[in-house]
Amino acid sequence: MQIDWANFEIGTLASLALMTGGAVKGTTGLGLPLVSVPLLAYLVGLTQATELMVVPIIASNLAQSFQGGNFVGIARRFWPLLLPLVLSIIASAYVLVHLPERVLDLMLGISLVVLSPLLHFGNRLHVADHQERWLSPLIGLVSGALGGFSTIFGPPVMLYMRALRLGKTEFVAALSLIYLVGSVGIFIGIYGVGPGRLGSLWLSAAACIPVFLGLWIGLRLHHRLSEHRFGQVLLGILVVIGLSYVVRSL
Repeated sequence: MQIDWANFEIGTLASLALMTGGAVKGTTGLGLPLVSVPLLAYLVGLTQATELMVVPIIASNLAQSFQGGNFVGIARRFWPLLLPLVLSIIASAYVLVHLPERVLDLMLGISLVVLSPLLHFGNRLHVADHQERWLSPLIGLVSGALGGFSTIFGPPVMLYMRALRLGKTEFVAALSLIYLVGSVGIFIGIYGVGPGRLGSLWLSAAACIPVFLGLWIGLRLHHRLSEHRFGQVLLGILVVIGLSYVVRSL
């Protein structure tokens, strides 16, 4: 990772991008890579942005990994999703090295434009019990393919968990476990077959500082803002960012 942190402007903007993603996650419970990666990619490119996000993603998910309880039961139910998720993340991280930046920009832009509205209006979706058997592996594959080159694997999983109509406790436990396993998969993918170098882990670890500052701010804002209104604003921002990446890739 070759980020010119001696450049005060780049360092400041990158820290603000990380803090913004942390604030969104603190306010809504998700959105760290969904917000921070596109913003960082404008500064340092998508490849370096994903490398920078590895440690903050693991740290933030680890902090929530055992919320909700019933860890063993959740793992037993969702292993058909978890295994394809990790394998797909590792495989798709390979594209960071072998695809041109313009193609990666196009893939990221389309993903944001498509997934952001689905995530916002996904409460209307419903998955029956008999559909879970084949949908879990499919969601794992799709989420992993997206997460391997962008670290953004959460939106498809979130949509799926909502569509399963899980109880609040089971919902929190399932998302926490899936996010933790997915974040470990991202680490393996980026530093195993992807572009990551272990020597640059310190920079990714340092990125936790603005992320957790943003988390603290987001948690304080959580009870003061209308989540519905916040979601509408976030949806608009993400769609605009996605369209800008599509245009930039052309």
